[in-house]
Amino acid sequence: MQRFILTWLLGLIVILGFVVGVNIIIDPYGIVGSPRIDGLNRYKVAAVDWPRVTKPYLITRTDPATLVMGSSPADVGLDPSSAAWSADRRPVFNMAIDGSSPRAQLSFEQHGLAAAHPKLVVICLTLEDSLRFEDPALDDKTPKKEEFDDRMKATRSGAPNPDYAHGRFEDYLFAVASTRAFMDSLRTIAAQSDPSITYQSPQGYLHAAKFNVWAKTEGFHSLVTDKDERYVGIYLRWDKVSYFDIEPLLSMIDAARDHGAQVVVAILPNYADQMEIRRQAGVTDRFDAWKTRVTELVAEANQADDKDKVTLWDFNGFNRYTTETLPPEGNHVDELQWFWEPVHFRPELGSILIERMMGKGPDDIGVVLTPENLAADIAAFHEAQDKWVAAHPADVARIARMIADSRCSTDPSTCGKDIATATISTSAAETVGTPR
Repeated sequence: MQRFILTWLLGLIVILGFVVGVNIIIDPYGIVGSPRIDGLNRYKVAAVDWPRVTKPYLITRTDPATLVMGSSPADVGLDPSSAAWSADRRPVFNMAIDGSSPRAQLSFEQHGLAAAHPKLVVICLTLEDSLRFEDPALDDKTPKKEEFDDRMKATRSGAPNPDYAHGRFEDYLFAVASTRAFMDSLRTIAAQSDPSITYQSPQGYLHAAKFNVWAKTEGFHSLVTDKDERYVGIYLRWDKVSYFDIEPLLSMIDAARDHGAQVVVAILPNYADQMEIRRQAGVTDRFDAWKTRVTELVAEANQADDKDKVTLWDFNGFNRYTTETLPPEGNHVDELQWFWEPVHFRPELGSILIERMMGKGPDDIGVVLTPENLAADIAAFHEAQDKWVAAHPADVARIARMIADSRCSTDPSTCGKDIATATISTSAAETVGTPR
């Protein structure tokens, strides 16, 4: 019996040692920091599933001159290796986190500022990140601990995190000794020769080859309309409450400037479908209110005379990038040049946005937004949308059918109602779902 127990323990130790050794060498999440070797572990495919875990560790091994904040559109669209970044703004680290709210982004920014010394922080905004379905005024004012808080070097206030060592220990234990990590190590090895893999770079960028795969197998029409249907439901639901929370933006600006960094804020672009969904769902005026609040917060930050002024870029609007023709259904050959789908733009467009923020590039997208030109900018947006609606009746009708189908699924009394009013009017004040 004693020999059996010893043999069993020895076997267990050997197996555990093998698992730990493989996980350390492959380092599937990039937590350990093992060298990336071509054909073995360079492409971290498993890290894509764990950005809240992996990015805080990746940035500790870099000292970026520029830190990019935001959610998945920035994660997919703004490539740190793009030649559009000015030489004095490199290297760049992409700290954008898929599905993150502005409050969560503040936590990751505080960690990035504590782990590195960026000279520039680019804060990327989308309305979708700020949507709330309950009144923020009713929130419990006591800060709630998030699952990712322990691995942050700093708290949301910027103070050193007392739980940092404990959080790192748990993450390292998971990364080297868990069976999940071992399976992800095997998946990482197997994926190295696959040209269609989606992976996370050492600079935090999401190389989203999955969009290419989806585009080839489903076509851009399906890629766009599938996401359209999702946001139709989201915006019809949001129309009933219309709360948003963008207030953490001021804290993000202040935190970056307190660390000596210059700040650029960017409202990211949407494909025309997304803007038309907002119009027909009746929430365009709420988008205007959100943009107005963003402008107010940036203006408030700029009242500090001893700080570099914050630049607010508005890239959302109707132009040659956002209004390209959607390939017809069933067409798997023609592509959108600038967008993957309504909220995620391609890195080719991302490079143009970077050029604009760096003070160069074409001037047919983006405007520097200030309190002085805000009203004119909003008026120009509505005028451009009216022209787009008048010129694209088929696209307007396609989205109107989605709106009608979604309303029918939640309210049977609306089923079969005429949707013509949504396709005839070009005035935002006369569309179906007129804002209250």
